[in-house]
Amino acid sequence: MYRATARMLRGDVACLVAGVGILAFVVTTNAERRLHQSVPADPPVVVAASGRVDRSSGSTKPHRIVNLAQAYRSSSAGGQGSGSPSGGIAGGDPATSQSSGFEVGEGFAVGFIDGQIGWRNIVNQPGGLESAVEAHVDSLNPATGDQHLRLDRDPDLPNTLFIGAISPTMGPFASTSSVVSVDIFITGTGRDYEVAPQSASEELVVTSVRFRRLLNTIEVLDDIGAGGVFIDTGATWIPDQYVNLTIDLDAVAGTVTISYNNVIIYTMASLPFATAVQETAFVGLNGAAAGGHADFDNYDVAGGPPPTGACCNLDGDNGCAIITPEECAGIVDAFYFGDGSLCIDCPFVDPSCGPGAGDCLVAHAGPGCDDIECCALVCEAIPTCCLPAMGWDEACAAAANETFCVPDSPCGVPGTGSCTDGTNTTQFCDDTCGANGPCVGCCDIVCAFDPFCCNITWDNSCNITALDLCGCEAADIPTNDECVDAIELFAGPAIAIDNFCGTAGLPDHATCNDMNVTGLGIDVWYFHIATIDGALIVTPTPDDDATWNTQLAVYEGCDCNALTDPPLVCALIDDSAIVPVTNDTCYTIRLGGTFDGATGSGLLQLTAVPDACVASPNDCLASSGTAGCSDVTCCAVVCLSMPSCCEVAWDQACADAGQVSCAPLPCPALDTSAANVDEAEVCGLDVNGGCNSDPAVFTEIVSGDVIAGSAWADMDSRDTDWYRLTIDPAADVNLDGMVDIHYSLVSEMPLISFLIRDLDPACGPDGTDPDLVASTAYAQSCSCINPGVGTVAVTDAIYVFAGAADVAGTPIFEGFPCAVAEGPTFGNTYLLSVDVTDNGDPSPQVCGVAVTPCPWDCQAVPDQNVGINDFLDLLGQWSQVGTPCDFGDGPPGVGVEDFLSLLGHWGPCP
Repeated sequence: MYRATARMLRGDVACLVAGVGILAFVVTTNAERRLHQSVPADPPVVVAASGRVDRSSGSTKPHRIVNLAQAYRSSSAGGQGSGSPSGGIAGGDPATSQSSGFEVGEGFAVGFIDGQIGWRNIVNQPGGLESAVEAHVDSLNPATGDQHLRLDRDPDLPNTLFIGAISPTMGPFASTSSVVSVDIFITGTGRDYEVAPQSASEELVVTSVRFRRLLNTIEVLDDIGAGGVFIDTGATWIPDQYVNLTIDLDAVAGTVTISYNNVIIYTMASLPFATAVQETAFVGLNGAAAGGHADFDNYDVAGGPPPTGACCNLDGDNGCAIITPEECAGIVDAFYFGDGSLCIDCPFVDPSCGPGAGDCLVAHAGPGCDDIECCALVCEAIPTCCLPAMGWDEACAAAANETFCVPDSPCGVPGTGSCTDGTNTTQFCDDTCGANGPCVGCCDIVCAFDPFCCNITWDNSCNITALDLCGCEAADIPTNDECVDAIELFAGPAIAIDNFCGTAGLPDHATCNDMNVTGLGIDVWYFHIATIDGALIVTPTPDDDATWNTQLAVYEGCDCNALTDPPLVCALIDDSAIVPVTNDTCYTIRLGGTFDGATGSGLLQLTAVPDACVASPNDCLASSGTAGCSDVTCCAVVCLSMPSCCEVAWDQACADAGQVSCAPLPCPALDTSAANVDEAEVCGLDVNGGCNSDPAVFTEIVSGDVIAGSAWADMDSRDTDWYRLTIDPAADVNLDGMVDIHYSLVSEMPLISFLIRDLDPACGPDGTDPDLVASTAYAQSCSCINPGVGTVAVTDAIYVFAGAADVAGTPIFEGFPCAVAEGPTFGNTYLLSVDVTDNGDPSPQVCGVAVTPCPWDCQAVPDQNVGINDFLDLLGQWSQVGTPCDFGDGPPGVGVEDFLSLLGHWGPCP
């Protein structure tokens, strides 16, 4: 579907402000949204001759609604204040009506108005100043009751600033008749004051009624052909007494009538600015005169009927009806043409328009396109677009894209651009990004308030509206979000990284992604100037690879306009990239994610590898007469402590070091003599696949069982074993209906075990049943890492699962085939023990809670092995004090002594 926008356009109107103007006005096309903003009273503001607002330079300030106070804009989608179900609106329909006497019974208290029942102070004054005391609720001079609104002078602010208040916002809604009424008391020694009903959705005032102090005149903002100017009504205001002001907007007739003291003083013959009253601004010039004030009481807005317009069908005005937008939305093959539109306005829908005709935004051979409303609008403007002989050509697609039919898109898509930081140049915004967390729903809220932000572009006014309505502070995009802003990286310690609130860059690499994302998704950029001939190992380590799996692309050269496709090196799903490098050459490093919109944080480390480790054919575990060996990582580890191995020859001493540092860990066959349950599964088969099998098959177990089982992971598949646990009701000693299940693993290969609860023993009808119990046990090759314990109901159907996975819980599908003979590097056998207790200690298990201290296993996720991952983490912590790899050997901080200590404990932890 598309948003039809052509009918929203209006002609440009430019204006000058006559005399000493308080406010400056500009009305332009919707494509350059109108603004309303407080400006210094002197000198007059001159608008560009074309009437078009420069949205980027700020040199031409349009007339913007007085800015909204953020805290109470964020309290609800409609921007109403807190304090009552209707947002502090007393009486009437809260969608189109409101009233306030500023009384205690309505929730008001004497004091600063900002924050009271949805009312807000005027903000964003020139120079960033605003009053902290004005406007305020007072009790000195009410028209009725006990309290009223007062605008007084703030002596701490410049004379040219404005003080004032804005009523709760009732919108968004379209053109609607409204009558605004308020009692006004202005002292004879006061200042200039204005009452301005306005539309937050359109960001325009309906009009502004000004009470001039020096001239004692009443002026009305209108456009009578020369642009928006304040026009002297000929009426004078009455000082020092309450007088009623009424502003009557007739949406049907298209007029605004202003009455003062129950006498009509001016009628606007059209609606040149806003077409609905959603809130009212009460504004006063701070001024230089001492004393004087304005009081307001008995504020009331009486709303009119909901808007209606032509609901067009497929045959022009034939069968058209004048109804509300909501009523039209429920009619198949019909579309609403706009508030106040007539059936005669409906475009004729050519038969070529409709489903199956082709995408409206893309040129195609046949006539018409698939969206009825969009197609009708385009073909009305360019009839050949619906002629079979011509087809929907580039001009038709361009008209749809640029003028008539802006595509709908889900709000809040990560990577579309920030909602609040002023950098977004696209439609829509990414409301997952705020300074203090996600701004969920902010994009929809803003676009309902101001469709420009989703129909045209998310500009600075949208940012301001998002800050006001959503209550989310602006979040900074990464400083290296674009290639041209890449950050330099050096080989050595790891650096902290994240791509939160970033955007997706170019180029898109079909050759360098896993097809789950276009290009590399939301990415950040770095560059590195090589200091050696050899290789560079680029290692990303996400903090949570369940939410962010990284992808890497590395390019030779640092010209962002000349990045190659494919890149020099790609690395998918958290893999490291090993990049051949030439001394003094610049390389661009691009770090993204595996899935669209995926973001996260973690570490990124560069390790420089000598040339001898790149091109050498030598076996790292055998001596050779030439330098280096073929395993790049192993070679780098050995050469760091023994440089001659990469400079002279990979001799026996280097091979011995390779045996210590790089050889597969020995893993003797597991002793299964303690087992009382034999899974009886030949490796390579699957006899108890549980809910992964059809039909479901389980191995039955009870508390106290120790199971000897086998597992494997090979050829993109793995063995999963399900054990159904029968719980004896007698285990529930305290009769609370709950028991604890203790279970643990020791294995010849990496395994994970967890508990599964199945409320429907038939494996459940959907993804919510069976479900996981919050408990997990892990085992690495040759060692037990930690047991698991979960609390379940005695009556639950519980399964204990075992399958190949790493210590982070990521399933493993390769690398552990059925061994011909178990050992020395891995096997397929595991022991799993299960014990049911009631808040007590379990029976002896195959893996106890206590683990012999092993400080050299210092990687982020210990695995009870001292190996290459610990070495890489040690390098990343080099010179840092108090980190996991600072073993206390030698001077404070990670250094050579800690490195030698780690090598001395290489292998399985004790």
